[in-house]
Amino acid sequence: GVQTCALPIWQDSRFSAFLYAPPRVGDVAFAQWANSFRFDCARIVHYDDLVPHLFPPLQGYAHFGTEYWIDEVDGNHTVICRSDLTEDPYCSNSLAPVYDLTQHFWYYGVSYFNCLLEDPVNGAVQISPLPVLTNVVG
Repeated sequence: GVQTCALPIWQDSRFSAFLYAPPRVGDVAFAQWANSFRFDCARIVHYDDLVPHLFPPLQGYAHFGTEYWIDEVDGNHTVICRSDLTEDPYCSNSLAPVYDLTQHFWYYGVSYFNCLLEDPVNGAVQISPLPVLTNVVG
């Protein structure tokens, strides 16, 4: 299983995490634990991107955070999925079992694959699956 340390910063509601196409990284207990913190976590998924569906639920894996699903191949229309579920069957999971790895490189009309080709060092940083924490001043 996945072992992790709770960062005190996660317990502070002034922070938000925006994750683009993250794979499942833990089981249901981990997802519930991660969702118990007081920070907003948006999991953005482009249409039928394969990567967010890696490590399948049948093997015990689950997502945390609220899925924001770009529900069109070439569009920007985004659906905010149910946040009370680790997996909303009416969002990107509704396309199972057909997913497309090429969709992983296109988010909101921007080709992150082209960033990687143009600048292999800094482009790789731009498509990193690591979450970005943003401090919301309020």
